Amino acid sequence: WCACTPGGIPLYCEPYTGASTNIPEYKHKLGKSGDVVDHVITRLRLQPRCKIYADNFFMSPNLLKFATEREVGLTGTLRKNRLGSIPVPEAEDRNPRSYKSIVDTESQIIYTCWEDRKSVFIGSNCYGSEPLTSVMVEKAQKERWCRNQIL
Repeated sequence: WCACTPGGIPLYCEPYTGASTNIPEYKHKLGKSGDVVDHVITRLRLQPRCKIYADNFFMSPNLLKFATEREVGLTGTLRKNRLGSIPVPEAEDRNPRSYKSIVDTESQIIYTCWEDRKSVFIGSNCYGSEPLTSVMVEKAQKERWCRNQIL
């Protein structure tokens, strides 16, 4: 596992060796993947208002609440089976680039379902759901490259 600057410079690395790591199980009961993020927050002594990003292996609603309690911004994709009782609305029309969001007003965490080839779930305690800009994506399609603009 690595924690890096926005420019990709590693700040901290903990080698993953398969079934076990050198990361202790913390008292916060976040599970193995959540404990990795807890360890990084603790080890790097992240200050309030720092922001970190994680993929769906690490993310869970409990981890978002944990980061919120420590005033650390956290954003990342979530696996649908980790959402539990959170009623994240799936977009009705399955139109690519459409999305719907719900805010947990108690914890100030936003959960968004964004439609791509399949539904993508995103959670954040520091960003909203509105796209900031559009980007060009290149992908191979039948041995030819095409460009798609997404929001």
